[in-house]
Amino acid sequence: MNNLYPLFVYLLMALIVAYIPLVRHYFSCCNKLCHEVIRLLIEGKNAKKIKIGQKSVNLNEHSHSRMKHILITYGGHTCESLVVVGLFYLVSKQYYQLILFLFIGVLLVTSLFWIRNVIGIVWALSFVTFLALPIYFKIDFAIMHVGIFLASFLLIQSIINVFKIWRKSFRKKNAEGGIFSRVKLLPTMLGCFILLSQSLYTGYFIALNFWGVNFGLG
Repeated sequence: MNNLYPLFVYLLMALIVAYIPLVRHYFSCCNKLCHEVIRLLIEGKNAKKIKIGQKSVNLNEHSHSRMKHILITYGGHTCESLVVVGLFYLVSKQYYQLILFLFIGVLLVTSLFWIRNVIGIVWALSFVTFLALPIYFKIDFAIMHVGIFLASFLLIQSIINVFKIWRKSFRKKNAEGGIFSRVKLLPTMLGCFILLSQSLYTGYFIALNFWGVNFGLG
């Protein structure tokens, strides 16, 4: 990683993209798809399709017990953090093309079996094309930066999503009351703090182990 741009450059780019309306929506669909695929695998047969192109990417909702709901939510975010760590491991090994192939594989599989709306299919195919072009034309420079950017964007977006959960959880006027409102035994603040701490630690772990950042802690 010594020959690459510093970590903060990619993270800054990902943060900027996360707040550009149209571009944000395009790339955040990738992040949301990864998150929902994880939830789909956790829920198993209860989740049969994914819809993309609305305000959020949601699996078919099914009734869950309160504890099962929170376990699915926490499990989804935990697996998402592990995916980000895995991507940065590949980045540290300079397996940039493999990162793009993994995304292409997930997009093709989900398009075939789970994505059922037209907008979702169009988005998935366009993103596959976006990733496949630098591979097809063997543009190593583009492959490298796209791979690192995707990993960085997933990291940034996972942290932003936790803050969104925190904000929605405190909206008392909302009928849903946030994802933690269904679990009365788990205080909202504690649940959000756990997710936020986990996301921030994921960033710390990546910077320390894969980017060689020295935090001066020993």
